Amino acid sequence: MCFTPIVSLSTAIVEFVVATAILVFCRKSLINKFFPLFIYILGFYQFTEFMLCTSNYPFFWAKMGFITYSFLPAVGLLI
Repeated sequence: MCFTPIVSLSTAIVEFVVATAILVFCRKSLINKFFPLFIYILGFYQFTEFMLCTSNYPFFWAKMGFITYSFLPAVGLLI
């Protein structure tokens, strides 16, 4: 799964920037309740994929990635 770790890192950075922009620019919108949390979780999952490929602790980052994407269905129920 470690084809291009830089793609995972750049995707995570883009997702963090997009979620922060939603929080900053859409303060009174209804999308501000759900989408930033969902995008932050997706960004953290991409970051765990990057760390899984580049760090010396792959089992820790694999567990963190599993825990992270396990929260996605729960966040989807908030809609």
